[in-house]
Amino acid sequence: MGIELTERRFGWIGLGHALFIMAPALAGGAASSPSEAEALALGHRVLAVQDALQDPEAPGALAAVVDLGTDSRHYVMVRGWLMLQLQADTSILEATRESDPRPNIETRVEFVRTAIRAIDLE
Repeated sequence: MGIELTERRFGWIGLGHALFIMAPALAGGAASSPSEAEALALGHRVLAVQDALQDPEAPGALAAVVDLGTDSRHYVMVRGWLMLQLQADTSILEATRESDPRPNIETRVEFVRTAIRAIDLE
């Protein structure tokens, strides 16, 4: 699996956090301990959520968010991330409503609202 270091992959996470999460993969691709393997798996799940937020209409997008968001160890992180994304997108919509409607932002707002409801109901 190649590692893409692009803004599309890391967006809100930030390159520094992404490099920290992906350090085992960058170092050789294999985790040398169970905790490193768990960190690598978590990194893949976080990237799946990021991909879901970038393309909410992709197959499996909601499942990726629900998978990580319903894990009690990560619920608060995912819920906070979704709330911040929702606030940012809502702000963009309100600022550009009259001048330049953004259908991709509207789609993401609906997706994030659905994802929040899904992880809250689990």
